[in-house]
Amino acid sequence: MRRIAMIVAAVISFTAVAQDVTVVGVGSVGTTITMKKKDGLNDSIREFDRKTKMLISEPEYECMYSYVINNPAKGDTVKEFTTCILQIGEGVGRFSDYTTFGCDSVRNIIGVDDYDIRAADRRDWQNLYAYDEIIYQNMPAGKMTVYSSIVPNYYVYEEDAHSIEWEIGEETDTICGYECMVAEGNYGGRTWRAWFTTEIPVAMGPWKISGLPGLVMKAADKDNLHVFEAISFRRGEVPIYRPNWPDAVKIDRNKFINNKKEFESYDDPMKHIPVESIKSVTVAKSASDAKDATLVVNGVPIRKKGNGYVARELE
Repeated sequence: MRRIAMIVAAVISFTAVAQDVTVVGVGSVGTTITMKKKDGLNDSIREFDRKTKMLISEPEYECMYSYVINNPAKGDTVKEFTTCILQIGEGVGRFSDYTTFGCDSVRNIIGVDDYDIRAADRRDWQNLYAYDEIIYQNMPAGKMTVYSSIVPNYYVYEEDAHSIEWEIGEETDTICGYECMVAEGNYGGRTWRAWFTTEIPVAMGPWKISGLPGLVMKAADKDNLHVFEAISFRRGEVPIYRPNWPDAVKIDRNKFINNKKEFESYDDPMKHIPVESIKSVTVAKSASDAKDATLVVNGVPIRKKGNGYVARELE
């Protein structure tokens, strides 16, 4: 049983000091939440996961975000929207697309059938506008570990957890029922505005937007191209696991960002994949439209965005 520890500015911390967790929510009504007792099956699963080093943290909370990509230069001919999830554990956070979260959750079920794994993979692959990274905040301590892909490989790199110098402003707003303050800072060649709530004293947020004295409930760049906004905050149920990407290639952040932008700019990405690097090609057809299919190379989907690629990081 734990309680979220109060933090100051950019300190990220959970401390096991009490049996309850009190979170002030909608209408400033205090809600006391207690951990559910784990049954024997869950305990055995967690013990297995600890031995295999897949389990990173027990769950504390989950914040769901809508993620919208706008591209006025392309006329926004296609609505680009997905749902993401921030899992909050003991001193660590995991941010990913919700379909990826669901796929990984299926994979971590002991004795899961291969059919169910393939079905989960296809749901992930067919989400053309999926947020294509898994970010671990404060893992290792003071760092972020980022898993992403450039077809046909998965990659992993680290960077400082709180690299944004925030300037807190006077503007306030109510988001998902929580009173929020605004802050502004620069990261990756863009200026970001973040609305955070001290009612949830966790220095985390969507994507890489973190380091404020409260959970970030909304974040958008000044051009409103990328918009993350919380749609729910709830008790966590699913443990935080390591990604099932054993062959992820370690890479420098700047090199990855530049290579990603270059690859995503190609009209026909398949022409730029070295033939010798291709181990498998899968055609993931949509259940609703047989013509709507995603090419998956070495388990990495090629997601062609309807409005073109809009990079979150320019540098």
